[in-house]
Amino acid sequence: MKPPKDLGKAMKAGYQPMFMTGPEIKEHFAPLEGDKKTVRLPPNERANRYDHGERKETDAELWDRKLTESKQTGEERFGEISFAMGTPQKYGISRKSTLADRANQSGMPGAIHVADHVGYPSDKQQILGGHHRVALSAEQFKEHIFPVKYARNLDEAKADPGYR
Repeated sequence: MKPPKDLGKAMKAGYQPMFMTGPEIKEHFAPLEGDKKTVRLPPNERANRYDHGERKETDAELWDRKLTESKQTGEERFGEISFAMGTPQKYGISRKSTLADRANQSGMPGAIHVADHVGYPSDKQQILGGHHRVALSAEQFKEHIFPVKYARNLDEAKADPGYR
């Protein structure tokens, strides 16, 4: 079976590709809303006196942050205390290497987990896991093909032993 000529149109009609490149994933899926950080606005950018001076990251800001984080070592990104507690090691993150280093040496293993339905506030399905790998792939490894796994929600995606 041939892939559809217009992937976006096919996906809106219910087509769920099993394999996609990082740039395709980034184009056709929205980042997880829960991953967006709060950004504080300077006083001169507030809309009015009732404005709290905060907003959520835009999609572009989130992708820039994920790309930057993928080029940081484990210690730069998480700090010494996190490693002492063993948290980053659960996800295969080491103290001195970066995701970019590991990708250059051995590729980017693992599937990208996405929601199997469109979720608020986007008109696209959301990425549930794999944002750093998608961001890095969209910039440096454009031809890398990821398996895509669909889940009803984040809890279901995290229950997959291959979730990253």
